[in-house]
Amino acid sequence: MNYFFQLENIMNRDEVRKDLELVRALNLPDSCIAAGYVRNRVWDVLHGYDHETPLNDIDVIY
Repeated sequence: MNYFFQLENIMNRDEVRKDLELVRALNLPDSCIAAGYVRNRVWDVLHGYDHETPLNDIDVIY
């Protein structure tokens, strides 16, 4: 499996999808979630954590 598919699988998890849907609901044109959010999710999965690292916020760039 290549890195793109690994990242896609991580970002398609239910808890992540919920966050992405909340940002999408803001209807901000050309917005994206900052890399820290993605890094935390990837880190948790690659290190086998059973829980998500708690987030204080999600940085949205628009």
